[in-house]
Amino acid sequence: MCDGYAVLIDLGQPGSAAAVTSVTASSASSAPALAAARFERGASGKKSKSAALPADGTKFVFSPDVPKWVTVDAEFRDHDGKFWPSFLYGKPVEGSGRLENGRLQAAFTVACTSVVQPKGNQSRRLLGELLQGERPVQVKLTIESLDPMQTAELAGIDEKGRSQTRTVEFYPGHGILQIGDATVHVSPRVTFGFGKTRGVYRGAAKVDPAIDVLYLNAFMTLKPADLGLKSPDAADPIDVRIGMSGVAPPPPIGK
Repeated sequence: MCDGYAVLIDLGQPGSAAAVTSVTASSASSAPALAAARFERGASGKKSKSAALPADGTKFVFSPDVPKWVTVDAEFRDHDGKFWPSFLYGKPVEGSGRLENGRLQAAFTVACTSVVQPKGNQSRRLLGELLQGERPVQVKLTIESLDPMQTAELAGIDEKGRSQTRTVEFYPGHGILQIGDATVHVSPRVTFGFGKTRGVYRGAAKVDPAIDVLYLNAFMTLKPADLGLKSPDAADPIDVRIGMSGVAPPPPIGK
């Protein structure tokens, strides 16, 4: 129920004027980075040759019901950090992805209909002016196709402060982003990864599944006017990341 606290500490000696230290607001360099930079930080590093992949031809389904825990999350951040980020969550709607000859092909729709921290003054949040109504705004992303995979060499700093270069794999995507009444054609960079569900049952028996989860993150940069926002300024870019997952349905019991 609280966005935070401000603590004022008086370091002056008793009977004398308090020592005052000016505090400078965060500069743009320390503000949340744009999608390009966040893509670099959030994308997976170079995959080893022994990295596990699903069997070729594996189909992943984007479903609101399977598995029960499947979720979609979306985050929106402004360039200069003038607003609190807006976070929403939801479910896949429909669609599928398939790994064919080592290439991922996918077409699906996901939607976020619930707002994280819905109470309080939304005007301080980036999407606040779209969240003031009685019904939460819906964020829907449709990926219509993926281009062949690309790689990018990214220079950065590791956790110990040393320079490092990573090779990041991603698929250029094509699709539509809908936020409330606004519709935008987007070309996100889609990073990917694979995993296993935790504990799959065939009848009463618990088995170790094959690789059956596809994780995707779509990174894109938009302008406030694209989303129907009056602020921040029209020229200030907005950083968007939408994360989602699809699963390979288990075979029928007994097979």
